[in-house]
Amino acid sequence: MKDYIDLETEIMNVGQIEGDLESLLYKVMDDPNPPSEDELANLIIGMIAMHRVRFDKMFTVFEDCVKNKKLFNKELDNIEMPPYDDGTMKMEVTDSKGV
Repeated sequence: MKDYIDLETEIMNVGQIEGDLESLLYKVMDDPNPPSEDELANLIIGMIAMHRVRFDKMFTVFEDCVKNKKLFNKELDNIEMPPYDDGTMKMEVTDSKGV
């Protein structure tokens, strides 16, 4: 069963596209043997396919977390909120100097 930690991992994996693009930029701009037009097209097609796979995997983990109610760490995220202010709480007004 997947939980929020698995989801965080998959979100980070989707972000690998940045590193992939940096590598592609190196190949196109700085590599002494730049790719041919066909090689460049194949690289881009492969990057698109991998990005889709990473996104699909992330979304599957997200759906599993939602289904199993595992989106949060209840130990850490269970914050007790103060009671609602119905307008009766007095707010102190200070000037710009904090006085």
